[in-house]
Amino acid sequence: MKNLKVLFVLCLIFSAIFSSVAFSSSDEKKQSNEKKEDIIELNATNETGKKFKKITLVIKDEDTYEIHLNDEKASNGIEGYDIEVDIENKTYKAEKMNKMELDSYIEPTIHETKPENELFNENELFSISNTSTKVGWIEVTAITRDPVLVPLNQTRQRLNWYYDGNRAWQNSRNGGCTAYAPTALGTNWYTSSCQWGSYSVIDGGRTVISNLSAAYYNWDFGSNNKRTDVSHNIYLEGYRTGSSNYNTTWTKSGEGSFLLNLRVVVNKG
Repeated sequence: MKNLKVLFVLCLIFSAIFSSVAFSSSDEKKQSNEKKEDIIELNATNETGKKFKKITLVIKDEDTYEIHLNDEKASNGIEGYDIEVDIENKTYKAEKMNKMELDSYIEPTIHETKPENELFNENELFSISNTSTKVGWIEVTAITRDPVLVPLNQTRQRLNWYYDGNRAWQNSRNGGCTAYAPTALGTNWYTSSCQWGSYSVIDGGRTVISNLSAAYYNWDFGSNNKRTDVSHNIYLEGYRTGSSNYNTTWTKSGEGSFLLNLRVVVNKG
């Protein structure tokens, strides 16, 4: 009987040890699978053609990268940049587009798809009684290109707003999403979503905001059974002063996504 008690106690001890090791191993495995995102604020190189207010690189995993670009657009006119990121040195270089390249992005593409989830007719202007106000607008286009600089997909948003120096009001917005199928090299991209987001006046009536997001995919970028995904999110702000700000988020993942490049075109009037 005494031997049975000793055996029972030993079983309890071994059971406790085994459970502790098992839970520890499970926790370690869970932590390894839940790798934290690497968030890197990039610095501009000396050769850059433009220093943005802020560019952040988010490495979600070994296959998914996200670039957040934020900048102000105060003066009228069009400008565009090809963004190159050096992960190792935590830097970016923005190469300025020439006039011929910019001219091709002033108008929407003929294949543009209209966004969903709009609560009003995008061509219907919001009326305003104060005739002394001015109308400002900003248009941002995000373009994904392949290694030989062929456009694969693009997202465009334009925000029009009233302002008088003290307040800002909604006027209208429009935009769209384009997936090239086929591209100039014969690959095919498709739109999985193209949706309007927020559209309102904030900051006590001093800022008009608008958001548009789009997602695209491809099955023949390399292998025909591996998928590549890209998404764009464009957030615009129009201020009571007539100035504006924009945030563009570009996400890429899947086969060959590390080869893709980002081009951003900004126009203001």
